[in-house]
Amino acid sequence: MSITIQRDVQEVLITIQRDTTIVELQPILKVGSGGGGAVDSVNGKVGVVVLTTTDISEGTNEYYTEAKVSANTSVALNTAKVTFPEAPNDGLQYGRQSEGWTEIEGKNFRLTQSITGATNLDWADDDVIVYTLTGASTLTDINLPQGTNTDIKEFLVTGNFALTLPVAWTPLPNNDAYDGATDNHIIVSCINGNTGSEVIIYSLTNL
Repeated sequence: MSITIQRDVQEVLITIQRDTTIVELQPILKVGSGGGGAVDSVNGKVGVVVLTTTDISEGTNEYYTEAKVSANTSVALNTAKVTFPEAPNDGLQYGRQSEGWTEIEGKNFRLTQSITGATNLDWADDDVIVYTLTGASTLTDINLPQGTNTDIKEFLVTGNFALTLPVAWTPLPNNDAYDGATDNHIIVSCINGNTGSEVIIYSLTNL
């Protein structure tokens, strides 16, 4: 018995022969009509084949598109624009806090404020103040720091009139008395401004 493998342009044949009788003659490999190992078709196309994403279904691995990325929840959250209001334009300094602005505490100098009679001392206002008394004056605290907030104010007070300080202020032991004939330097520290629990300490020095 002999086995012969024959190859032509389009197929490979195997021939099995016993004595002088050919027992089998059948192809074992058939190649495309183009020869040279060319395939018959690609994705149902023949000739010069060019495939695009339109030709191949996505399956489980989907193609990239801008629409799919834009619709992705995580991407949308990461690229969402945050709108933020402009800071107030009032001459003060502000810093961002949460979704708004908060004033940055600093020393704001008021050159001169002439006062007489009942006068509100606004703790949300300037921290360094020059008072000139033009008559007997009584200071009253408003907008004291609340919660755990604290604040310090500094005063230079002149004027030969009586000055009555807020009732919640506690003097340091060695304070001078107010002297209308000279300048008076006052430093006030509000440690606790909560109503009914006020702790406000001041020093007064005649200059």
